[in-house]
Amino acid sequence: MIKKNLTAALIVLSALPCWSKNKTSDNSNARYKVICEKPEDCPSNVAGVLSDKENVCTGVLVKEDVLATNLHCLPQKLRKEGASCKGHLSFSFPENKNEPEEFAECDQVLSISSELKDTPLTPDYAFLKLRSKVSRKPATISTQGIVNNETMTIYKVDPHEDIGVLRKVTCKAAQGSMLNPLFLKAQSSVISLVPCDIVSGNSGSPIFSADNEVKAIINSKGLPDDMPVNADRFDVAFASNFSCLNIPELKLQSTEPHCKTSMDRAAIRNASGTLVREAVHPLMSNFSKYVAEQFQKVHAQTKNFLKWEANQLDIPYSGDEKSAIAKVTFKPKCISATREDLEKMQSLLNINYSEWGVELHLDQAGRPLPQLASREVHSVLSFLKQDPASKTIAIQINDNQYSVPFCGDIASRK
Repeated sequence: MIKKNLTAALIVLSALPCWSKNKTSDNSNARYKVICEKPEDCPSNVAGVLSDKENVCTGVLVKEDVLATNLHCLPQKLRKEGASCKGHLSFSFPENKNEPEEFAECDQVLSISSELKDTPLTPDYAFLKLRSKVSRKPATISTQGIVNNETMTIYKVDPHEDIGVLRKVTCKAAQGSMLNPLFLKAQSSVISLVPCDIVSGNSGSPIFSADNEVKAIINSKGLPDDMPVNADRFDVAFASNFSCLNIPELKLQSTEPHCKTSMDRAAIRNASGTLVREAVHPLMSNFSKYVAEQFQKVHAQTKNFLKWEANQLDIPYSGDEKSAIAKVTFKPKCISATREDLEKMQSLLNINYSEWGVELHLDQAGRPLPQLASREVHSVLSFLKQDPASKTIAIQINDNQYSVPFCGDIASRK
């Protein structure tokens, strides 16, 4: 009984901004100092990224002379393949228990994602050629995709004043969430992780599988805009899925059709509505049953003189923790009694019934969990004085007034 035009939230998210470090007095020697929070658990292939000696991100070595990070970590003028990044980007690999600190310089922009749009639910990556090979062992890229509830390990560089601290966190992938309604398959181009502790400066952080392969990189965290889910309740991060990479230089070529799914605002809005409808559908059999029972109950209380009709209301999703998205009310349809019979009836009548509706709850990952909900209604129905020549009768039900025709007049007009 729920209509197909149930309104769901339009989710608009913001890209994770680069963190700006303090400028040094001698910018020519500026470096991003990175240390390991736990040297015994500190991967050798994760680096701090310093852009134009001021903005910092995170990156991962995927070949002896290639590093991956976010496209938005690059200065605007370098966001094109083949651009020279000499003197603009440098990389700091921290000392760990087996290797000394190591620095590298950028040479050329090798491959990038498409132009960034007004929503970060689009891929955001850049693969950068180094000026020379480094001694670190590169990470292995996996294009297998990320499944629902998969536990991922993220190594990220958190900026603190003039240093970065390489830390490890674990996060779970969350498909079918209102926070990212486009993440429906392992190969979706942008995934969501909830809960996930991500801060500015973590852009480009690699996401490792249980097999220690890089499956994605962090690119953004969720912030509400327009009519979103209330993201303050969720610690959510978004990442570019490496299952959709096409980089011949790294022997990566994706043929997954889902990677080409539209990711504009209209697509996000439509996907949100689809998630809600699919979640609500299993409830519809009972919903229709309960509404029908109450419909009969209302009729039974006024069967001698009044017929009713059901009125379904679809309510825009508010994004709150518990939000009504649909309900069915009842209103008078027509008077089955004659005018003479009405005059013999009492002017006041109490009627009691339940209004049934659908409430949308979200789980801890932002997935829709609709529930049926009822509200007891106790109404007082009264007949108002009316011009005898009128074709309708005014009926007051609590605070609502209806101008109700006679059923016979409706039949005669057909």
